[in-house]
Amino acid sequence: MAKFKKKIAGGTPAISTASLPDIVFMLLFFFMVTTTIRDASLKVKVVTPNATEIQKLEKKLWSATSMSDLQLMHLLKQHSVLSLEFS
Repeated sequence: MAKFKKKIAGGTPAISTASLPDIVFMLLFFFMVTTTIRDASLKVKVVTPNATEIQKLEKKLWSATSMSDLQLMHLLKQHSVLSLEFS
């Protein structure tokens, strides 16, 4: 028959976490009461431009640097990538 060792009773007891929410809320309340909110003073003045009129910009669908737009559209049509017709 095998021999089993007895556990030594000198271990540390488990920490009780029952009062942990109370401590957290007390710390939260303490920091909410003691914290002061400062008025922020701007170090740099930002000047934004004022708009005088609204103009809709032209939307470009295709853009290429090494070939023209027509060459690019022709290439895309050849490979059946472009299915829309442009005038």
